[in-house]
Amino acid sequence: MRLVAVGVKAEASDTLADLALGSAAAGRSIWRRHWPLALVLVLFLSVGLVYSVLIPVLEAPDELQHYRFLEHLALTGQLPVQTGKDPSNLVGQEASQPPLYYLLATALSFWAYDRPAAIERNPHTEIGLPTALTALDNKNLLQHSVDEQFPYHGLALAVHLARWFSLLLGAVAVACTYLLALRLGGQSRALATGAAAACAFLPMFVFMSAAINNDNLVIALSSVALVLFVRALDGHQQRHDFAVMGVVLGLAALSKLTALGLFGLLALVCAVLAWRERALWRYLGRGLLAGGIAFIIAGWWYLRNLALYGELLGINAMLRAVGRRHPTPTLWDLAGEMGDLKMSYWGVFGWNNIALPAWFYQFYDALAVLALLGLLLALVRSWRSGRWPKMAAWSLMLIWPGAVLVALLNWTQMTLATYGRLLLPAVACLSLLLFFGLASLVPRRAHPSLALFLALVLFSLAAVAPFQSLVPAYRGWPYDALALSQPFSGGIELVALKVGPGWRGQPREGGGVLVQPTGPITSPLSLTLYWRAVRTPAVSYTVTLQLIDSAGQRADQYDCPPKDNARPTTTWLPGEIVADPRRFDRIGDLPPGKYTMVLILYQRETMARLPLPDGKDYLVLGEVSW
Repeated sequence: MRLVAVGVKAEASDTLADLALGSAAAGRSIWRRHWPLALVLVLFLSVGLVYSVLIPVLEAPDELQHYRFLEHLALTGQLPVQTGKDPSNLVGQEASQPPLYYLLATALSFWAYDRPAAIERNPHTEIGLPTALTALDNKNLLQHSVDEQFPYHGLALAVHLARWFSLLLGAVAVACTYLLALRLGGQSRALATGAAAACAFLPMFVFMSAAINNDNLVIALSSVALVLFVRALDGHQQRHDFAVMGVVLGLAALSKLTALGLFGLLALVCAVLAWRERALWRYLGRGLLAGGIAFIIAGWWYLRNLALYGELLGINAMLRAVGRRHPTPTLWDLAGEMGDLKMSYWGVFGWNNIALPAWFYQFYDALAVLALLGLLLALVRSWRSGRWPKMAAWSLMLIWPGAVLVALLNWTQMTLATYGRLLLPAVACLSLLLFFGLASLVPRRAHPSLALFLALVLFSLAAVAPFQSLVPAYRGWPYDALALSQPFSGGIELVALKVGPGWRGQPREGGGVLVQPTGPITSPLSLTLYWRAVRTPAVSYTVTLQLIDSAGQRADQYDCPPKDNARPTTTWLPGEIVADPRRFDRIGDLPPGKYTMVLILYQRETMARLPLPDGKDYLVLGEVSW
C-alpha cells in the first residue's frame, strides 16, 4: 500500500461519525457493516473490566489524589483550591486540574460517598521509574483490607463506579481510532479493525482506562476532535461542523491542559481549507466560531485560575504542590529517560513500579520497528508515484503525537513526569500509524488476515498481562512461585516459595516441595520465601533454613532475620507480603543424594522456637535431590 489508500469522497462516506452527527435511521445498517468494531469494543470492555477488578483500590498512578478530588466534590459540592504542600490538601497536585472529568464521574457516583475515607499508606512502599524496580514486595502504596472486596460498598464502590466511567471513555477512543483509520485507509475495514485493536489492546491504555484519572477524558475528547478535523478536511466544512468542533474543544480544554494543543490543530485545519478554497475570511470566521464556543464552555475555569493563582493555566500552583526538579534537566538529560518513557507507554502497572516481562517489551519494540520500516516504505512508494492523497490529514496524525511529546518534555523538565501514559492523548494516532506501517509490509489482500492475527495476539497479551505481573505483585509473590499457605503461631504465615535460576521446584507427594537442578550444578541454590503477616508480630524472629543429609546431619544452613535483616518481623504490617531471599552456598560441594529442607523461626536472645499449629517447632519444607 502507499502511504494512504485511494482517497474517498466525503459524500460517499457513511462511517459511524456520520451516524453520530446525523440521523440514527441508518444505525443498524452501519453497525452490521462495522461489526469488527463492535467486537473489538466488547473485548476491550471485557478485558478492561477484569483490569478494574484486579487493580487494588487506588493503586493506579495518582488515583489516590484523583479519588480525593471526587470525594471533595461529592461531600462539599465545591471545587478544591490548590494550597501547595499543605498537609490538609488531600487532593494534592490534582486540585489544579480542570474539573470536567471529576464533575461527570461524581455525577455518576455521588451517592456512594458518605464521609471522607480513612486511607492508610504503606510506609515501606517502593514506587518510581520502571528501570529502578528492585524487590517484588511493597508495590502497594496503601494498606488494604477485606472491606475492598466484592460486593463493593463505601470506598470500593465509589472507586469502581468512577473506574467503569473511565472504561467507557476508553471505548470512545477505540471507536475514534477505527473512524480515523476508515477515513485514512480508503474505507478499509481491515485497516480500521487493526488500528482499533492496536489501541484497544495496548496494556498501558487498558490499565489507565480501568483507573480513576482525568487523562481518560482528554484521551477520548482528543480522539473525537481528530475525527472531526479529518472530516472537515474530507468535506464536512459547514458552520455546524465547526460549532461541534468548538463544543468538543471546549470540553477537552475543561478536562486537561494537554488539550490546549488541539487549538493549534484547529488553526492548521482552517489554514489548509482556506488555502485549498481560496477562502481566507470564511475559514477565519469558522475557526473563530469554534474557538468562541470553546471559550464559552471552558473560559471560566482559566479565569478562575487567574483570580486564584494569578495565572491562567495554574501550572505554578501545581508545581508548588508536586515539587520542581532541581537541577532542571537538559534535553540531553531527558534523552536518558526515553527508555523509561517507551517502556511505560507499552505497559508499566501500579504507581509506575510493576514492570512486565522483558520479552513483552521486546515484542512491542519489534512491532514498532517493523511499523516504522513500513511507513518509510509507504513514503517511498508515494514519492515514486507522485500521489499524496489526504496529505493534510496524515500530517495531523504526525503533528499531534509530536505536540503531545513536546508538551510532556516541557512538563518533565519542570517536575519528574517521564511517563508513557502521558502520551496516550495521541494513542489514536500512534495506534493507526503502528498498524498502517505493518500493513504496508504485506500485500493488500493480506490486510484482513494481518488485522485478525494482530488483534488476537494483542488481545492475548493484554488479557495475560495483569495475571503475570499485576496480580503477583499485589499478592506479593510471582506467578511462577509455589504456593504453600503454611501458618505459624504469632500471626505469621509462609505463603509461597520461589526457586532461583539453575533449579526447578514442584509440589512433592506428601506435601512440601521437590527441588532439583536443571543441569550441572554451577551456582548456589537460591530460594525466596514469601511471608504474610496476619498481624504485626510482637517479637523479632530469626529465620534459619537448613539442609539435612540422609544421616540427619546439617549439610548447609542460612540464618538471618527476614530479608537479610532489612525487614525484621516486628516491622511487618497486617496483610503485608515480605519477600525473604535465601541461599545454600555449599550445595555444589555436597555429594549427590536426597537432602531435607527444614525451616525454623526462633528468638535469637532465648533460642525459643516459634511453633506450628500442630505443636512442632520446625517445618519440613521439602526435599532437594540430584
